[in-house]
Order: sequence, then structure tokens, then C-alpha cells
Amino acid sequence: MMYIGKADKAAINYVIISSIWEGYVMRNHLPEISRGCRVMLLLIPVILLTGCGQAKTAKQLIRDAKYRHGACEVISQSDTSKGSKALLRDKLQGFEYEVSSYMSDINIDNTSFGSIPSTSDNFEKKLKEYAVYSAKKDIDDICSDYGVSYNTDRYEIIMEVLVPDTVSDKDAAKAAVEIADVLQDYNLKERMDGFEIWVESEEGSEHLGSVRLPDCSFRDTETEEEDYYLEMAQTYNKNAVFVRKVRRTYADTGLSLDRAAHILGSDNIEKPSDPVTFYYYSVNGKEFFICNFVDNETNMHYTNYDEIF
Repeated sequence: MMYIGKADKAAINYVIISSIWEGYVMRNHLPEISRGCRVMLLLIPVILLTGCGQAKTAKQLIRDAKYRHGACEVISQSDTSKGSKALLRDKLQGFEYEVSSYMSDINIDNTSFGSIPSTSDNFEKKLKEYAVYSAKKDIDDICSDYGVSYNTDRYEIIMEVLVPDTVSDKDAAKAAVEIADVLQDYNLKERMDGFEIWVESEEGSEHLGSVRLPDCSFRDTETEEEDYYLEMAQTYNKNAVFVRKVRRTYADTGLSLDRAAHILGSDNIEKPSDPVTFYYYSVNGKEFFICNFVDNETNMHYTNYDEIF
């Protein structure tokens, strides 16, 4: 299971719209057209989405920051021909963060397709640093009590609890929950909701589970996976409710083997008898499923949602 820190809005829009559009292109039997044409098709929604294609001004950045994060003090701001940036101080908790906007070039296969606005905002990273620094003594004491350590440098809104072989998984989970309870005190106005503490083996070979604010309860890897697919189901329909999961074989999907994408580092499907998990969800009495493999035809996890709804 892979988690990714929250990217800036332009990047998120690019990824989401490009994925949806590419799925449409492939479902409608368009992959045989030239790569250049396919790239242009993928860029159409991005161009439409970004409108006039200009970087935001410092004034716009400050306005957006206040809307997203709350009141702030402007320490400095600048507008240049290359872009804009502003250094701000959060009024609620006092830490500083930066927002910026620049034009990012789109280059694919050594061909330029112009540029799109790219906005960055390190509020969440700075909030995490502020909370961990403020709670350092309590976190250090918890780690000492349970014989674990922690790392905050690798991910933007994720903290890692590192567990040596001498510490049981149960104690590691308790340490992570206690650290989460401490950090929850700094989760003012729910601004740290979604912050996660991953529990990892010290040598980095095994992921044991995680704790997410504001819930602050430990989730083992099975629960994490169920949550992952539920969140995916709710992107199809926000009212989707988990019903059950069933272990079957790839043959039960009725798909040819070439429909199953091969992903580096994953347990890829090689034959019809390979296991596949079907996650079932219900919406208004109707059930649909999502499988734990990516469909080459849509570039998304295989689902029968469109057939049911």
C-alpha cells in the first residue's frame, strides 16, 4: 500500500483529469493513434482546467492561503516575471510557511507542449514540523518507554515509528497510538486530520500498520487495505458502504490475462488461477465490486460499477 503526500492543486487536477481522460481514450479504442495525438488528447482537459494559463499573483496566493488555512500574517511577498511567492505566519499556531506559483513546462518525449500554472504550499509540512517539535519531549519519552524511534524527514504529512526486532508489534502499536494522542492536541480546527503515523520495522523491510488523526486508533495492514478500497469506492459514489470481501481467482473476473496490468513491486497476475480479492460495496441496495488489480483497459482497479449503475 502506498501513500502519497498532498500535492498542489494543479498537480492533483492534472493527475485526476489525465487518468480519467486516458481511461476514456482507451475504453473507446483510441490507443492505436499516434503518441503525439494521444498526448494532445490527454492535455485537452488540463488546458481547459487551467484556463488562461497564468501563475497566480502574490495577492491571490495570500487570499487562497487564508481561505484554506485560516488567518495569517504576511511576512513578505514578491511578484516577478517568473512567478510569485509569499512567506506567511499562521496566526493560530505561530509557525511560518510559504506559498508560491510558477509556470511549469510540459515536455514529453523531448517535445514541448507549453506550460501550466503550478502552485506549491508547504503549510501541512510546516504544521507537522511545528507539532512534532512542540511535542518533542513527550514523543521522546514515549519512544524511550517502548524502545522505538521515529523519523519525520521522509514524508510530508507522515511520521514513521521505527521498530527494532526486540520490540513486539503490540508495543509498537501502543507507542504509535500514544504519539498520535499527543499530536492530536495540536490538531486545532481539524487542520491535521489525515496526518498519519506509520509503524515500520527498523530496517525498513516491513510495514506493520498505522494510526491516523483524528481517530488515533491503530490499523493493521488488513484494515488499511480495506480503508484504501473503501475510499476508492467512495470516489465512484460517496454513499458506498463496505459489505464484504471475497477471495476468488482471476478466472472469475471473466477477463483475458492481458487485461491485468503488471506493476513493479506488486504480486502480478500470471495465470487464471492466481488469487484475486473482490471488495463488495452497496449503494441504495445495489452492489458493485472493486478488485485488487489494475485493469490495462482503464488504468484503474477493475470494477463493475459502470455495469451496475
